[in-house]
Amino acid sequence: FLLVGTAAILPLAYLARALLATGQAAMAALEQMDPQLEEAAASLGAGKLRTLVRVTLPRVRPALAAGASLAFLAAFGDFVVSIVLYTYETRPISIEILSNLRLQETGVAAVYGVLLTALSAAASHSWSPAARTTAARAVPDEPVVMVQRRRRRPAGSLIAFLPHRIPPAR
Repeated sequence: FLLVGTAAILPLAYLARALLATGQAAMAALEQMDPQLEEAAASLGAGKLRTLVRVTLPRVRPALAAGASLAFLAAFGDFVVSIVLYTYETRPISIEILSNLRLQETGVAAVYGVLLTALSAAASHSWSPAARTTAARAVPDEPVVMVQRRRRRPAGSLIAFLPHRIPPAR
C-alpha cells in the first residue's frame, strides 16, 4: 500500500502531527478527573465499556474537541508537512500562497490568504458555542443538590425529583 503522491498522504500527515496536541489535551482532562467517579460506576455494576462511554468520555469530550479544533485550524496553514509531501495535484492552500508569491501574483496570494483566514474563522466560530455549552455543563460553578418538591405529584412521576441550585453557605 503506497501513499506517496496520493491525496490521502497529506491528511494522514496532518493527523499524525496533530495527535500530540490532542493527546495532551485528553491527558490533561483525564488527570483532572476524579477517580472516584469510575469507582462509583463500577460499584453500581457498570462494566468497563459502559463506564468509558457514560462516565469518562463525557468528561473528556470538551478537551478532545478543543485539541481537535486546534489541530484542524493548525493544519490549514501547516507549511512544514505540506512542503515535504505535496504533489502538483495535491497542493494545499499554504503551498498555493507561496507559489503565487514567487510568481509575483500578490493579489491571488492575498485572496488565498483571506480565504484561509475566513475558513479558519468560520471553523473556530462554529465550534466555539458548542465548546462553551459543554464546558458549562461539565463543571457547574455552584453545587447541585437533589431536593424533593413539597407539592404532590402523581405516583411514579419523575418530576418530583428535580435538581435545584442552592447557593453556597457564607
